[in-house]
Amino acid sequence: MSANPTTLDTLYYNLAGRIDQFLLGMIAAWLFIRHRHRERFRGWWKVGVAGTAAVAMLWVFNQVGGFNANGAWRLAWVDIEGGVWALVVLTYVTTCQSTGLAAPTVARFGELSFSAYLLHMLVVETLIRRRWWIEVPGLGGMENAMLTTVLIVLPVLTVVSMLSYHGIERPFLRFRVKYLDLHALPPLDRPVRLPAQHAKV
Repeated sequence: MSANPTTLDTLYYNLAGRIDQFLLGMIAAWLFIRHRHRERFRGWWKVGVAGTAAVAMLWVFNQVGGFNANGAWRLAWVDIEGGVWALVVLTYVTTCQSTGLAAPTVARFGELSFSAYLLHMLVVETLIRRRWWIEVPGLGGMENAMLTTVLIVLPVLTVVSMLSYHGIERPFLRFRVKYLDLHALPPLDRPVRLPAQHAKV
């Protein structure tokens, strides 16, 4: 397959080009729920290793040109990206057993993740087009971009994602059938505590 810019953008922006990432996520979910050796992924040091790998991956991606690069390596990037993030999620959910107040809050933001994934580029492009960004004199472009992301992009994206989730995504999710019986799953060496609203999937 040609690695020209048009082909790469087409692959990145459609399901056929990124189905590998969905499959890698499904494999990670299967390992967490059904695999008898899933405890091997547990450990905060393993979470740290996976997180470090993600940061290193993004740093290398930036060094070789990032999203605007047109090399043939971009054809494999989807699999590399999906595999590393699947490892981050797998090690984290296997390790973290939080039942405090933070857990439900994080879970709520997790519910918005798909809407945020779909809408983040639209939000960013709209803010740029309207020139809604922060420019602090004396700070460089990177610092101002980080401030804009934290103080403008993330709050706006969160609100838009909430509207999308509760207005579009959640109503359709109520029609889904129960496809996973958590009570029939093999036990972990240490039980994973799920929020009450996720007891039935």
